[in-house]
Amino acid sequence: ISHSIINRFLQDFDIIHFNNHIPNLLSYFVKLFHKKSTVCSIHHLEAVQDFLEIKNKVGTLVIQDILEVNAICDVIHVPSFHMKEFVGRKRKSKSPIIVIPPGIDLSSYIKLKRKPVEGTFLMIGFLVKRKHYDHALYAWKIISKYNPKAKLYIIGSGPEEKRLKELIRKLGLENSVSLLGYVQEKQKLELLSRAEAMIHLGYPEGFGISIIESLASGVPVIAYDIPPLNEHIINGVNGVLIRKNSIEDLVTTVLNFQKLVFDEKTIRNTAKRYDMEICVKRFTKLYEKLLQ
Repeated sequence: ISHSIINRFLQDFDIIHFNNHIPNLLSYFVKLFHKKSTVCSIHHLEAVQDFLEIKNKVGTLVIQDILEVNAICDVIHVPSFHMKEFVGRKRKSKSPIIVIPPGIDLSSYIKLKRKPVEGTFLMIGFLVKRKHYDHALYAWKIISKYNPKAKLYIIGSGPEEKRLKELIRKLGLENSVSLLGYVQEKQKLELLSRAEAMIHLGYPEGFGISIIESLASGVPVIAYDIPPLNEHIINGVNGVLIRKNSIEDLVTTVLNFQKLVFDEKTIRNTAKRYDMEICVKRFTKLYEKLLQ
């Protein structure tokens, strides 16, 4: 495999673009053979404190917080201004850090017709610890007491799936919380059309694509008031920002959500700056500048 990789990088590329984590580490190796322009994308960095074993903490610190953030690239690409500031603090090199959000094909979301069902809420994403789905489950234990009709649908799969299923059983939420796993795009769009709001509690987070999908669908988002979530969510305009880790705020917001008024067109408009075509144009401009 190593021989194949060496031969691949010896080819006549104009630019090599590495993409997050291990691929970014190849920049140290590639610069021995390839003197042309390189770009490294750092989408997010894992929180060292989320790892229980010392060896995993040390490994993450060395590989990610030391080696990856100092990858030997002419340009570092990040998806949010929060990541630019975060990586900038750790990075020793003075090479530029460019913010280009992920491009999303918004067409199917923009044209989605809303038919919200009172008390229906949605979460979408990879089931990992840093997404804090358990915060929503603890909140739902209280919410279901005051509004037994309130429903939470969670779309996604991942290493936390077993633990979340056990927590749902432990909290007695089988009738109010549905852990759906992976679903087809058609079903995801159907659930988005029915949701009063999408809930996103992830941190550390590089961007949050599901937030943009929700906004493009006209669905307001309830999120923690932390970057980069508050780069996308304007409190009272396209969603509600609540205090970080506040189960109480989440409960209050969900129970009183019917009292809030949002303009669907305005919500959708806040997502349009993340359209795929805009992203492609910005990357094209970056590549052209590197080739000059």
